Amino acid sequence: MNKKLFAMILVTVLLLLTVWTPLTTAAVDNESFTPTQMPPQLEYRVGLSPKQLWDGTIEYFKEKGFTTVVLIVADTDPYEKELQKIKQMGMYPILDLEYIIWNEGKQKSTPIHNFTAALTMWKEAGWTHVATEGGRNDDLDVLKGYFTKVTFFNCDRCGIYKGFNKNRYITEMSWELFFKSQIGNIKRGAVESYNLGKGQGILAGVWEANNDCRNYKTYKDLLDWSYSKNAGFTHFHVFFGLGSTLADYKRLGFETIVSELQRHYPPKPAPSQPPSLFITSVREMPTYPNCLVWDITNTGADDVSVAPYATLYNQTTVLPGYVQGETIVGQNMSSGAESAINQTGGLGWAHIGANSSVTIVSQANVSADTKWAVYNAYTDSGTSIQERLYNSTPYTTVGCAKLETSLFESIVDGITSIVAPLVLAFVFAVMVLMVLLSLLKKIR
Repeated sequence: MNKKLFAMILVTVLLLLTVWTPLTTAAVDNESFTPTQMPPQLEYRVGLSPKQLWDGTIEYFKEKGFTTVVLIVADTDPYEKELQKIKQMGMYPILDLEYIIWNEGKQKSTPIHNFTAALTMWKEAGWTHVATEGGRNDDLDVLKGYFTKVTFFNCDRCGIYKGFNKNRYITEMSWELFFKSQIGNIKRGAVESYNLGKGQGILAGVWEANNDCRNYKTYKDLLDWSYSKNAGFTHFHVFFGLGSTLADYKRLGFETIVSELQRHYPPKPAPSQPPSLFITSVREMPTYPNCLVWDITNTGADDVSVAPYATLYNQTTVLPGYVQGETIVGQNMSSGAESAINQTGGLGWAHIGANSSVTIVSQANVSADTKWAVYNAYTDSGTSIQERLYNSTPYTTVGCAKLETSLFESIVDGITSIVAPLVLAFVFAVMVLMVLLSLLKKIR
């Protein structure tokens, strides 16, 4: 009889381990997917050290559908060769300045104005879009004087850093997803940024220690949440830092994770003609209701004219007509560029100078039931015939309702991500104990 009891205890312990293991192991979810509508496209980014632009790493990611390179500066070098390499690959360049101007807070006692020479050097080298993390209260006031766009990396244990997600000089937020306890803050901060018309995305670090979010399911769940709110994240950024390698990326499972993500969120195509012109974002925003907004950047050395347009869909069918650019509402442009849309040939044309960017808004006829926007643009450099920017047409989800932030939801999310596995295991253990006590009574 005691042998039977021992066997039953052993079985229940094994069952307990079986339940507990999926709760604590970062496993890749291989669920099947049959789309019933167009799945949202993502811009896939990779953050690389300068040496990784010359050892074959950038070519690997280009082949895998990545269209943006975030170059992590290691010193105060202009990185002109690296910038040209990224452009020659037909990829969008962003310069990550954090290591120089902040370095995880080690530079916090150094005023941002002490880096004026470096900022000027990077601007003159042709960098127009930069990224940083942390920082002093006046960093963004200074950076906006040098660069067209600023991406802010909200660090993994910062909550919502100094409310920078609402700063008017931040172009977009990239939320570092490392600790599950941070997910509630990410959701609350992302809704706040979305309501101000800022783009959003996920930053996934290629790091090993204590990274409890490094799995397909956690990344996909956060992406799914963003689209369920109609405030869909637009990029997924794999960040190497200055030490991680492509071998680390593969060993830590990112090759499989990204492959699975791309089944549900296909890569946004790269532009074809000219390869230096990028539509970095297309969306509706609460600040421009019933309009479509295009963010367009010219990273080339020549001026170019561009005429964006889009066909709209509801859940099941195409909507009548199309929308096109009507007004320029934001710009960071070089001399010789124009500040107004030129209506010609049935399209709204914007003239964009070299190393410049514009934000263009359509006419306000985007209906409330619009779910998808299939977009493209005509381009004209003045020396060639008008061509479509993308050979493979990109598309995006749209939504313009102002979202409500919920501090309660954020707190619950944070607690749940930590406590839920423990609660489930505890409940199961109590049930097992009750069964064993019942058996003991019968044995007696």
